Amino acid sequence: MAGIAPSYTPHNEGDFLYPSFTQRLLKLCPQMGIQIQVVDPRHGYLLLLQHKGKRRYLLADTHPLNPHLSSRLAKDKAYTYIVLEKEKLPIPRGSYFFLPGRYQKQDYSHRKGPKEALEFAQMLGFPLVAKPNSLSMGKWVQKISQLSELRDYIRQIELESQEKIFLLQEFLPGEEKRIVLLDGNVELVLRKQPLELKGDGQKSIQNLFEEELQKRGLEKEKYLPFLNEALSREKLQPSDTLPKEKRLSLLDVGGNLHRGAIARVEDTLQEDSLKALCQEAVRIFQLRYAAIDLRQNSKGQWKILEINSNPGLEKFARSSPAAKRIVEQIYRKILKKFLE
Repeated sequence: MAGIAPSYTPHNEGDFLYPSFTQRLLKLCPQMGIQIQVVDPRHGYLLLLQHKGKRRYLLADTHPLNPHLSSRLAKDKAYTYIVLEKEKLPIPRGSYFFLPGRYQKQDYSHRKGPKEALEFAQMLGFPLVAKPNSLSMGKWVQKISQLSELRDYIRQIELESQEKIFLLQEFLPGEEKRIVLLDGNVELVLRKQPLELKGDGQKSIQNLFEEELQKRGLEKEKYLPFLNEALSREKLQPSDTLPKEKRLSLLDVGGNLHRGAIARVEDTLQEDSLKALCQEAVRIFQLRYAAIDLRQNSKGQWKILEINSNPGLEKFARSSPAAKRIVEQIYRKILKKFLE
């Protein structure tokens, strides 16, 4: 019986759902006169674009304009903060620490490990924010209110993740924004609003919680632990009624869109100094396309939380028809520059 000839070219797997970015490009590219082909039909991540004699391969989870080194540097939070501090740009007070046993050749956690992290936390003060060095979408980001919580966090991230480094930072209680830039131009300003419940003096916390999740299109099972944590923190019960206008924050670490936050579009970036700060950050990192996350401290001063060299806008695009139009306009500009 004849065998199947070996080939790296995948078979047509039309039953699989493509990533949302791929689906969007499949609609956008023909409108722009760009030929698009999904080269790996099973996953839908490898794409071939052709336009005016040019052929460009593209990965659906990687925006194509940034240099590899710039993207890699921005993905490493510790390196990002080191560079920003050296360039005298405003960042939260904090430091990074190594988990033991993660490196084969040297133990970098020597005098910079969990023990030193606990000592640093006491000096920095509570509450603080603990976060992993390389993960995204808010994974393992946690607000820590006391030393015992930090011990539990370190133990948990050591046992349940592959992270080598974690960071401790001061908690910034103010407003949060995301600024999206393309070749130094501000394309989008988003004001992030974390997941929270607003009391009306009548409905129970449980009812408010279920209504808010339904409004945002979020799954109850995923966010129930956040509700339980908030209830425990505030010494409340699900059956309790929130007084009118009182707010109960479920995700007060920050406005991560993948963890239920809402992004509101601002027409312009009012503060010229904030625009200049973001432009300077992308210039230093040599990023053509990036999103800068910033948050205010208690004095209203803006601090750079993160530089995202591969900002996903699909979650935002699905939030409303207006958001979809904004994102598609940005994608059109990126495609034109990619195929220049």
